[in-house]
Amino acid sequence: MERLSDFAADIVNDLYENSDWYGDRSLIEAAINRLAAYKDTGLEPEEVNVIAGLASENCAKVADKIDQLLSDDKELEQYRDLGPIDRLRELKQADDEGRCVVCPCKVGDKLYEVERYRNSGKVEIVERIVQSIEFFADGYYVKMYRWRPCKETNGVLSQKVDSWVKIEDFGRTVFFARKDAEAALRRELE
Repeated sequence: MERLSDFAADIVNDLYENSDWYGDRSLIEAAINRLAAYKDTGLEPEEVNVIAGLASENCAKVADKIDQLLSDDKELEQYRDLGPIDRLRELKQADDEGRCVVCPCKVGDKLYEVERYRNSGKVEIVERIVQSIEFFADGYYVKMYRWRPCKETNGVLSQKVDSWVKIEDFGRTVFFARKDAEAALRRELE
């Protein structure tokens, strides 16, 4: 049995040879080649439609997978921004062994301490600046000095250390914001 594409090619050749038409044959030849390629698959039109539907579904799944991979890549990039993997492993091991401490503040931070004076019993909020963070046998301490603006230093503070607090005191008697210290003071006075 003769293939339809071969029959179509014969018709086009006859037209070209037996008529005055000398147009562009490339489009017709391309159509014939596509028809031949389709016939070479051995598939019926219904089967082609099923395959096209499956291909469309698979394309959607692949697009979803690509979106997921891109999202994972962004997350991985965020981890890479943390530093070299060996350093992250070292920190994780130190944390697991209890050798890693995350300090609640850094040198130079302004803090507010709710301070109770032993002799007078007076309670007030004192503005302080962190001078250092040090480790002693019973834990980590933050060494602070009072914020004392003065004319001679153009508002810069006194360097006299007058307070040591344990890291555990943050959120109880030491705060980053004055309003939090005031709320703690109100609770203590009630």
